[in-house]
Amino acid sequence: MAWIRLDDNAPHHRKVLAAGDVGAWLWVCGLAYCQRHATDGLIPVEAVPFLGCRGWKVGAAKLVAAGLWVLDPAGYRVHDFLQWNDSAELRRQRTRDGNDRVTRFRERQKQDGNAVGNATPIPTPKPIPIPKGEERSRAPVGGLITPPKNWGLNHGTHVTGFCDWMCLLAEDFGRFANRLGGDDKALAWAHSVRASGVVPTKKPWEFWNEQFDAAHGSATSAGGFSKADWDAHAPGGAIDKKLGLA
Repeated sequence: MAWIRLDDNAPHHRKVLAAGDVGAWLWVCGLAYCQRHATDGLIPVEAVPFLGCRGWKVGAAKLVAAGLWVLDPAGYRVHDFLQWNDSAELRRQRTRDGNDRVTRFRERQKQDGNAVGNATPIPTPKPIPIPKGEERSRAPVGGLITPPKNWGLNHGTHVTGFCDWMCLLAEDFGRFANRLGGDDKALAWAHSVRASGVVPTKKPWEFWNEQFDAAHGSATSAGGFSKADWDAHAPGGAIDKKLGLA
């Protein structure tokens, strides 16, 4: 869409006043025609009757006399039109520049889209299903988890894979690891106990002491845990008090 540039002093310019009401309106209509059709100020003689001004013949004569229009072999030409308005070629160049910018932008968008589409997809992790009734809270760093919800007691933290079979407290597991030479060896020993098929019939602290005694000598002398250690982890025990849970 084009528009005309009209100075706010135009209504009081001596040439416009000399052209009169009809001439002034014909001048404005002529400016609009030139912008709409990009004629660089040329108004063909056959177009003048259709500019939308009654009495156009008188108006055209007054415009020529006032110096606002200039006679041209093809009709009339607006005086100094290109001094105040962009040429048709400049307007076409701006249109081409705008189209080029849009084309380059779309090409960049297409390339960016291809880059994203060709990227190696990040695999979506698949959660491991937990048997019904054995729901657990998320394990913190170190492989320790909270006990199953259906226990109903605060057993502190446990070594993964033993709470649902025979409770093995992390602190007590650490004592075994100190005596056996590291977590890996202690964990391998605990797994071997479970894999042996032994059926736990005693309290957890008694069971693990007994198993450690059988494999490595006295649990107490070797760094195993005692009933007092286990009781400290019982609900309302020393651990709960230390953590502010009792």
